[in-house]
Amino acid sequence: MLVLVLACRSGVIHYPTGTDDLRAAWFQTAPYTGRVDENGEPTLTQTIVMLANTQVDCADIPTMDQKALDSPETVAVFTRENARVVILFLYQDKHRDLVSTYVLDDDPPGENVTTENGVASAAYLGVNESELVDEDGLVRFYLPGSNPGDCMLVQDVPSPGEVVINDASPNLKGTFALDAVDVSGRFDAKECTDNPEFMTTLQSVVLLPPDSFSMCVQGGDKTPAGD
Repeated sequence: MLVLVLACRSGVIHYPTGTDDLRAAWFQTAPYTGRVDENGEPTLTQTIVMLANTQVDCADIPTMDQKALDSPETVAVFTRENARVVILFLYQDKHRDLVSTYVLDDDPPGENVTTENGVASAAYLGVNESELVDEDGLVRFYLPGSNPGDCMLVQDVPSPGEVVINDASPNLKGTFALDAVDVSGRFDAKECTDNPEFMTTLQSVVLLPPDSFSMCVQGGDKTPAGD
């Protein structure tokens, strides 16, 4: 039984009110078209890493649209009580291995990549309390609570902070520290090979619908006492 439990762990996450195991850690890498050379070829790679304390397959990461809300067991990765989600965006020179230090950077994505290090940006969602929503008795799902401190959403975590990748073959193993929100941890992420929309989905999740998460304290505001 112990072996089965350990097999489900993908790392650990520390946040202001506690510590939890990561039960989902996925990544995908692709050329980053935001920076190109004189021939129009991308000069960087972008790697997106999704970390969560709720088990979810890479093909089932929800988009938070109505289709997702119709599957409460899937959307719970973002909305259940005590949900913790970190999304990391890593930018690296295309000629370099992913093993590197990535400095959390407030400038436009990938602008300050050097031969010494990559750069990163990050998003964080922490749900302390959830409320059950019942739509005409047909669809029941959880959304973050409406009271101050029930949840915190930071769509662009400010510096300082860093992500360190220690091993990139075949899994992406490393640590992360997001100082501004007091969130850190370590992860062992598997490559997502069966979801071509993985990166697009996570990029859209960072722009979570305001009507779904309007009650969360937004990035840039003072962190509530509960989180």
